[in-house]
Amino acid sequence: MTARRLHQILSDRHSGLNRLQVEAERLATLNRRLYELLPPPLHEHVRLVAAGPDRVALRASSAAWLTRLRFQLPQVKRLLRESLGMKARRVEIAVLHRSFAPAVPPREALGMSAAARRSLERAADISGDEELARALRRLASRGRKA
Repeated sequence: MTARRLHQILSDRHSGLNRLQVEAERLATLNRRLYELLPPPLHEHVRLVAAGPDRVALRASSAAWLTRLRFQLPQVKRLLRESLGMKARRVEIAVLHRSFAPAVPPREALGMSAAARRSLERAADISGDEELARALRRLASRGRKA
């Protein structure tokens, strides 16, 4: 397998990363527009997390904001339809549960493969910036401990 640059992977229209990047950009754009459309202070507590032809999913930052969103849902559906062009049959609302975020393992439990360490060392060797090279070597040396 030949090495590919990250921008090549992201620009490859058939790569999974490219599709994720495109979808993330689309959701970010829709969220910026939704922020402008929703009344304050609701706009600071509601995020669009999925938008497809059949379903739109909105998440509120807490149960209290979910209740406010529920009361304004008819107006929000109208905004989604008329201003954002979303004609999904279902609009799902829920609380954005931060507790379901994956737990971060302790630092000592994190490991680095030998290939990743060698890649960092090679990047340090060819870097024209000495400060960057030192940082890359420091990072690579941490991988030896794991």
